[in-house]
Amino acid sequence: TKHNQQLNSLTIKDLLTMRSGFKCGLEDGEKALSDMRKTNDWVHFVFNLPMVSKPGTKWSYCSCNFYLLGEIIYRTTKMIPHEFAKKYLFGPLQIKGTHWLTNYKGINHGWGDLLLHPIDMAKIGQMVLNKGKWKGKQIVSEQWLTKSLTTSFKFQGDKGYGYGWWTNDR
Repeated sequence: TKHNQQLNSLTIKDLLTMRSGFKCGLEDGEKALSDMRKTNDWVHFVFNLPMVSKPGTKWSYCSCNFYLLGEIIYRTTKMIPHEFAKKYLFGPLQIKGTHWLTNYKGINHGWGDLLLHPIDMAKIGQMVLNKGKWKGKQIVSEQWLTKSLTTSFKFQGDKGYGYGWWTNDR
């Protein structure tokens, strides 16, 4: 079916850049997110959302995309996203005392609901400004940061969206 063909063409980049094609977005107050949270199988719910565009072609802010990314991390690493973040980001940045809300399966939401202290947010910001380095050690690839901070969708004016980041071309 056309729906299955579109799902088969869906990429991680489409999820990161909010171009999944799912009928999901801010236009209706993220109704899909609210409806997903009432189900007992979030992945099944998302994959059964109607497709309103071919993946990669139309931007629509859809938090469900980031839940799927969290599931991808879990299924490929066998670590919930919070544990993955602790090992590869928070630990190297000496960030402690984090809390990230989970669903019924214990998988972190992915779209947000991550609680950090302001000083720890500043550490992440400084690492980004230092092209992925913290105290002389490369924590995140400079190439990845460059790609992720590049505007993949531009709104009117200077604002845009990258790989999970709001961007401003000024």
